[in-house]
Amino acid sequence: MSSAIVVGATSFIGFQLCQTLISKEFDVLAVDPIIKRTESEEEKLMEIGRNAFFQYALMQDLQSNVDKEEYDVLFICAEKEWTEEEVEQINQLSNCVQKVIVTCSALQHNNRNLTNSNDKYITVITPELFGPWDSESSPIQQAIFQRIERNDEQQQELQIKRKDYLYIENLCEALVALWEEKVTETTLFATNPEKNSWEIISKELNIPVKEVDVWINENDKIIWDFISYKPTITVEEGLHLQKRFVMIKLRSKRIIE
Repeated sequence: MSSAIVVGATSFIGFQLCQTLISKEFDVLAVDPIIKRTESEEEKLMEIGRNAFFQYALMQDLQSNVDKEEYDVLFICAEKEWTEEEVEQINQLSNCVQKVIVTCSALQHNNRNLTNSNDKYITVITPELFGPWDSESSPIQQAIFQRIERNDEQQQELQIKRKDYLYIENLCEALVALWEEKVTETTLFATNPEKNSWEIISKELNIPVKEVDVWINENDKIIWDFISYKPTITVEEGLHLQKRFVMIKLRSKRIIE
C-alpha cells in the first residue's frame, strides 16, 4: 500500500489532495503547521471524518514519530510563506520519503522561501484554481454565491483574470500521477489543455475579464507531457460541481440557523 505525507492539509489544494489520495487507498498523514484552525478548516476535517486511511497531526507534534517511519511521497502545498522553523521541519520530513512534490503559484515560486536542490524535489506551478472549498474571496466563488442568492443590492463588481483556470480535482489527480511515473524534470507547469478556460468562466458566470500577463513561456515544461493522466473534468462541469457545493453549504447553514 502506498503512503503519503501532505503538508498544508487543510489548504485549498491540500484538502482536495488528501481526498484524492484517500480515494486511491493511500495511507495519508495530513500535516498542518498551524495551531488554531479556522471554521472552514474544521469543516474540512469533519468532512473526511474517521477514515482508516487518514491521520491528522500538527507539524510540531509528529517529528519524532515520523522519523521512525518511511513514506513514499511528500506533498507540500505551498500556499503561504513558510517560517524558517517550518522550512526546517519540512526538510526533515523530506528525509522520510522517496519523492517530494511542491505545488505553488508562479508568484509564490518566484518569492517562496522553501527551496531545495535535492533531485527528489519536483515543483508544480499551478494556474488559477477553482472548485469546492474555494476561498470566499475568489471572484468565481463570489459570483456563484451572488447568483444563488439573487440579491441585486449586494452585487459586487467582480472580474476574473485573463489566465488559465484548472479545476482542483484535475490538478490533484495529476499530482498523484506524477508520483507514480518516473519524471526527471524539476519544474513543471499545470496548464489547462482546455483552451480559453477564462473565457468559458466569464460566459458561464457573466464576469468581465481583465487583462494580465502571460504566465508561461514557450520553453516551459507542461505536466501533461510527462504523465499518462489527462484532465477529465471540463471547466463547465467543474463550475457545476462548485455551484452544487455552494448550494449545499448555504442550505446546511440556514438549517443550523
